[in-house]
Amino acid sequence: MRGAAIMLLSAGLGFLPAAQAQQLDAYRTLNGALSAAAAARNESAASALDQLNAADRALAELNSSLTDRQLASTLAGTLGEARAALARQPADLEAQTLHARALARQALYTQTTADLLQYGLNGETRPRLEQLAADFDLDQAQSVALLAAANRGDIPDVTTRLQQAAARQAVRLLEPWSLNATLSQSEAYLRLVQANGWHFILQEARDIPSTQADSYAEVIALVADREAAQAAPQIRALYFAALQTAQTRERAMQPVNLPPPSETAGANTTAASTTSLSEEEQLTAALYGTLARALTSAISNEQALTREQLQAAEAWPAPCRRTGRVRRPNNSQITLPASLTALACALGTLSAA
Repeated sequence: MRGAAIMLLSAGLGFLPAAQAQQLDAYRTLNGALSAAAAARNESAASALDQLNAADRALAELNSSLTDRQLASTLAGTLGEARAALARQPADLEAQTLHARALARQALYTQTTADLLQYGLNGETRPRLEQLAADFDLDQAQSVALLAAANRGDIPDVTTRLQQAAARQAVRLLEPWSLNATLSQSEAYLRLVQANGWHFILQEARDIPSTQADSYAEVIALVADREAAQAAPQIRALYFAALQTAQTRERAMQPVNLPPPSETAGANTTAASTTSLSEEEQLTAALYGTLARALTSAISNEQALTREQLQAAEAWPAPCRRTGRVRRPNNSQITLPASLTALACALGTLSAA
């Protein structure tokens, strides 16, 4: 893979304003074709080429909605590099397709958050935000909280949640270096390319040093040139930087507010209409958030904060923690997801430790 390190960008693409329809179908087709091209390479270069042709057609359809013509050209150039990579190792093609997908994802993120600021959550921005939730691998509770933030007009919280998810993805990809695990050259290379793609989401934030983008470029080049040992200390530094970013964003997330049990049914109806969340969804998101903050602070060895979050979760009604059911003032019950119940049931042991 010498000389095959991908070209990195310090800025992203953008889509035209929400008044001009977001071409989500083309975006999805582009991503699907790029993924299929990488998967087909091991079996047939011809099949991979067919998928790259499909990606070119999708990009041509998407092209009219991209605002930055220079960067749109760069994305097209990345597809050209993917074609050239067909003659090299499969990992080279996969790296180029991953790079292209990261650029398209950043484009969707950048313009969606901008349009949310200008237009709010509406029939056009909501599908895009839902697509981002899927692309960022948010679970149901995280997606509910993301949409709730957009619905109440708290766009900084939307970006905080998406940036936290991006940082969490980078942490996952870079974790083997923190454990001194042994990776093949191709696996190390692809992990770094993907982590760099997630860094695209973070690089414009004011608290992210611009030198991190340079660091990603350097370590990718080193690994491509079979200098993994030399790159390891710098990669570990990137891992801990991503972990710190994830923790910082986790603390900055706005909690999902639940209506107090004493509120009247009419008040609860009003709350539901302003957040578009059911009582079950609000309760699930709030308790997941409490548990997630406890886990994050535990990872960073912040014992006092960990205990505070565990005690907050422990304060939920015992029926909720032990059976997954919560009795409401009208004597009816709601049931939480089994996964959340299992986590909550462990709190007694954890908080007593």
